[in-house]
Amino acid sequence: LRGFQARAIGTKEELEHRGMLRWYIHPGLRKTSVIYNIDKASSYPICVLTEGVFGVLRIGACGIATFGHTPSIEMVKRGTRVASRH
Repeated sequence: LRGFQARAIGTKEELEHRGMLRWYIHPGLRKTSVIYNIDKASSYPICVLTEGVFGVLRIGACGIATFGHTPSIEMVKRGTRVASRH
């Protein structure tokens, strides 16, 4: 376990009114260096890249997530190394 991510329940307007963030990411988690589910997905000949964990849950075991819409250079390099094994 490297960290965790949580999502508040409610509409964007409700959360803003309460001064709450929509997403909470554990302070020790460097989301630019973690690719969710890459350990399991790397055993498949293809991977499906999604923006977040819920996308992976929809895709299944071959899904990976970047914890955001823009992958870091470190993530791209790591994903490329995994993909070149097949």
